[in-house]
Amino acid sequence: MRVMRRKESIIRMDVAMGQVDTWFFKSDGVEDLVNQFHAQHANEFIVDTAGDERDRDGHEGWWVFPRAAERRSAYHRGASVDGQNKRGIAARRAKELHVEFESAFEVLLSEFVSSCGVTIEQFTHVHRLSDIEERESGSHFYRFDEATTYDNFVKTMQHNNASSPTYEPPSAVPDETRSNASSSNNTDDSSMTPAMFLRDLVRRSSEEAKVAYRRKREILPLIDKWDLRSFQQLVDVLHRTECPKPHLSLCERKALARWRNKLTERKPRDHDGVYAAAPVDRDEWARYVAYLTEHFSDKSFSAFLHFIQRCVEADFPTDPESIKRRHTWEAFHSMDLDFRRRVSMDVFSSIASSIPCLQLKESKKIMAKFATEFNNPDGSVSPLDLSSFRDMLTALDKGNSLRTYIELAQNIKEAANKRFK
Repeated sequence: MRVMRRKESIIRMDVAMGQVDTWFFKSDGVEDLVNQFHAQHANEFIVDTAGDERDRDGHEGWWVFPRAAERRSAYHRGASVDGQNKRGIAARRAKELHVEFESAFEVLLSEFVSSCGVTIEQFTHVHRLSDIEERESGSHFYRFDEATTYDNFVKTMQHNNASSPTYEPPSAVPDETRSNASSSNNTDDSSMTPAMFLRDLVRRSSEEAKVAYRRKREILPLIDKWDLRSFQQLVDVLHRTECPKPHLSLCERKALARWRNKLTERKPRDHDGVYAAAPVDRDEWARYVAYLTEHFSDKSFSAFLHFIQRCVEADFPTDPESIKRRHTWEAFHSMDLDFRRRVSMDVFSSIASSIPCLQLKESKKIMAKFATEFNNPDGSVSPLDLSSFRDMLTALDKGNSLRTYIELAQNIKEAANKRFK
């Protein structure tokens, strides 16, 4: 009964998440806040295009707002302010306005969340759970919280400022680019109100996340099948001349460099001071590749996948352990059609029932023992992952030989293919 009440509570709060997402895109309160804030402060966010620096997206011009700096006390005192101080003063002013906007948005959000019968604490918890669910099952892709990021705030404040690097007059934008610039309404950016522009930024972010998730789902099976032992091996392949490469902004290149350093970092072990290799996290590797390729067109991404598939087959190790792992993966993947990296015990049991060698008394006993180990206190049964599936196959094979292990894995694969045909 307690479990049922908990599920009902989570469902109710999950519905509230959807209501908040709708509220962000439809609320007059959000629209008024953004448009009024833009009307009051947009003139403080005009970029000095005479400068020679680049912003984090690679646009030229001072990433500062001189009109804001002019209002500071240094100017009122008649002091001489060089370019460096000018940038610092303007950046502080921009941060102050960002905090002010963020606070006003959070007040609106808190009021709406409360009207849904959910506390802010509960909402924050469910929002965190939705992020986990998004990574695991590809659902929701809520991005309303990105409305208050500093980058999106600055871009919105600069919207329709003729000297802003984020602004392009309609006549300067090619028809093809302009038709894809916004969301479903196909309106070019310059005709949008500030609120429409911010919502479009958030909507695009959500769409990009969906594309990245789909691509990760296509990449991850290949990386799992590849059986690479380190992230550096993957990086070396991605740097090959024949590998299709995306056009990335300076900011994106820096983000990928930091990510590479994190995934290849070797940390000292306790006590002995010996450096251990970075842990193998293929899920994180797939996220890296999905981010790398998120700006690819479908055609370019297909070419990239084809290149990776060739590498998987060409770089296949031939030692017995790797051969066993490859056949285990193929049998498991034949049951895991959506590639959730989980297979329910019910699915496996139904497939095993059509395989004669798994209907022997001893084999049934082994599978029953594994099934018991996956029982949860609430009565549910945990699914098999690749590691536990391999343990089960090893127990069923009784360690006879590589040949008999491969035969068992192939029997499971064939039975699964027949069932899901």
